[in-house]
Amino acid sequence: MKNWKMGEEILEVRKLGKCGSREKKIIGDVLKNIVYKFIIVMIFIGSLFAEKYVGTIFSDDNEKFETTGTVTQKGDYFYKDAIFIDGENNVIINEKAKFKTNPFELLEISITDKRNGRKEIVSKSNEVFLLKYQKETDSNIKTKIIDEDGILMHGSVLIMYIADEFDQLLLMNQPVKMKMLVPLRQTYYNFELTREETQTVYDKECYVFKLEASSWLVNALTQPSYFYFTKDYPHKIIKYSGSTLITDENE
Repeated sequence: MKNWKMGEEILEVRKLGKCGSREKKIIGDVLKNIVYKFIIVMIFIGSLFAEKYVGTIFSDDNEKFETTGTVTQKGDYFYKDAIFIDGENNVIINEKAKFKTNPFELLEISITDKRNGRKEIVSKSNEVFLLKYQKETDSNIKTKIIDEDGILMHGSVLIMYIADEFDQLLLMNQPVKMKMLVPLRQTYYNFELTREETQTVYDKECYVFKLEASSWLVNALTQPSYFYFTKDYPHKIIKYSGSTLITDENE
């Protein structure tokens, strides 16, 4: 796995336009697990494979959040531990993930929303994935087993997947098909990852990857996610545009 080093830039963010209620609903179902309210642009101060990373998030109605986390290696396994912080400096979401690399393999996801008790859990065992979802503290826990078939992915580790498969993705001449696990719906949705034309972002030339739904209906109602990695080694991710784990606490 590459040694991704911290950058020193503090970058600006821009805000995407608002989306309608139907679009919010679809986004909540498929892009990053129950994202009803926030379409964001996130700028990472450092690269995601550093010991620590920091990001700033702006919602479509100009609310500001911060995210910070660590990615550490223990033997053959990597662990992501992140938090999301609101404008009053309260930790609102805890996010944990476990995965392997070379090739990339998702093993565990755990997300807890401290505002309402929402929980999402993904765990892999014996070539099957167990999905668990709890809407709020007193709600029943829904569970579902999904057979492993192809690339099964979750938004919490997608950037790590791109970074780990970076050299191969640069050479791809057709979309990489993957199934995005959605514990809320107890299922997955088909997505495609493509390489786009290079762009200059904050005076840095960047490789650009786009994630969008395979279904024409879902794709027509959602905005795709974009990932911007610098062309210069060690290929830091300096910008992400798409959806996040942050939801309205009443959703």
